[in-house]
Amino acid sequence: MSTRTLEVAIPDDEHQTRAVLQAQAVDATARVARPGAEDFIALQRWLADAGLHEVTVPFARVLANEVPARAVRMRRDFRQLLACVKAAALLHQQQRETRDGQVVATLDDYAIARNLLAPVFDALSTEGCTPAVRETVEAVEPNEELSASALADRLGVAKSTLSHRARRATAGGWLVNEETRRGRPAQYRRGAPLPDATSALPHVERVRELFECSTQDQGEGVLPPSYKEF
Repeated sequence: MSTRTLEVAIPDDEHQTRAVLQAQAVDATARVARPGAEDFIALQRWLADAGLHEVTVPFARVLANEVPARAVRMRRDFRQLLACVKAAALLHQQQRETRDGQVVATLDDYAIARNLLAPVFDALSTEGCTPAVRETVEAVEPNEELSASALADRLGVAKSTLSHRARRATAGGWLVNEETRRGRPAQYRRGAPLPDATSALPHVERVRELFECSTQDQGEGVLPPSYKEF
């Protein structure tokens, strides 16, 4: 299933847990104004009855050339990136150009998609090395062997949290459990080098530069301006 969906890593540190507890406390002690659904329903009805339903992404080929292509699953995941760009354009279609009955996506739409999906694609491009997993591996010094409880204390996380992180780290080969006896506490050491921490999705300005160069070479029109430029 994990190869068919985009997995969002949820922060598991104490700071995030404290924020969740505070939100629950506010909900229990005060009347919280809930956002109404009327505006969203009205927007959905307008999109269904009067809005345009198709989007063209002029810079899609640039993205196809820039995202990592080593993993076969990118053949599916890239469609999800484009779908997110299209969704942003549809919701902002009153601020977008139209061409032949289609909304023309801009780099503002890609910026929205990138902001949402960059952490997901970064983890995919590094074979599941999320920031939490990277932090866990880097907490073990080179040539050091550390027990699970000591590693949890060093990171300031619960043993259950450490166990989840360590499973991913050992699956990736970045940590090695030297304790092979069943039922005994794990003893971790560094394994394979961590993959480089790079961004899998190109920055907006990089896409703009490459797209403008490609359209000039082909004698095509330039990218539509973002609504912020009007």
